[in-house]
Amino acid sequence: MKSGRIDVLGHTGNPNYPFDMRKVLQCAKDLNIVVEVNNTSLTGKSRKGSDTRCDEIVRLGNEIGVYFTTGSDAHFCEEISKLDKAIDLLTKHQVPEERIVSTSSSRFLNFLRLRGKATIQEFEHLY
Repeated sequence: MKSGRIDVLGHTGNPNYPFDMRKVLQCAKDLNIVVEVNNTSLTGKSRKGSDTRCDEIVRLGNEIGVYFTTGSDAHFCEEISKLDKAIDLLTKHQVPEERIVSTSSSRFLNFLRLRGKATIQEFEHLY
């Protein structure tokens, strides 16, 4: 994570890969790395236990102050853009909208700036 080449941690809820949540989430906060909350992990259709781990990650991540993003992680075309469970989980833990980088173009682009990415000229009006 300290290499600077990681912008987003995805699939952190997968129970097949245990890690020290507090340590990793604190590092993510310190380095402004986003933590993904994906809808498929919360449906119970894949990786048993992902939903409860995601709940703990969002609870602890919110306490620490990490940035979050949402994703559908669609495995089937009908699931593309479905974010209801991810949004419900972020709402349950009262994650402030300003720490969910996928809620607006401006928020996302400014997060990229925070990560040291160059301004994208074509989107200058959206910052």
